[in-house]
Amino acid sequence: MSHDPSTTHQTIRITILQCIIWVSFTAATALIQLPWEFVDGNPIPALFLKGGRSSSTFQGFVLSLMAAFAGAYSSLMVHHIPWIASACCYLSVISMTSAAVFFSVLAVSQVHSPGADGVEGINVAKQ
Repeated sequence: MSHDPSTTHQTIRITILQCIIWVSFTAATALIQLPWEFVDGNPIPALFLKGGRSSSTFQGFVLSLMAAFAGAYSSLMVHHIPWIASACCYLSVISMTSAAVFFSVLAVSQVHSPGADGVEGINVAKQ
């Protein structure tokens, strides 16, 4: 039984693209369920407002999710044109990576922001 490396590579690529579609769709669906507030005319989930990050960080996250979904879906749909499928695959992977970076910035700002949990810290220097 011979093992064709190109078939294995193709299977891995398709699996990665399917995972990107699933993650981006699930994240978008989860975002819709969150309570929203308007900041400078832009809707932002209230969960991400506590960290004090600007709305552009959240918008970058959403745009990256959209580009990852579009790239993965396009790559799977035009598999018969290899150079376009490859370009869409790269777009999808890069966009999902940037979405992960934006999300980590949003998550870290939640953890490190003073008073994010509703409890103010004690300033020892004032005492």
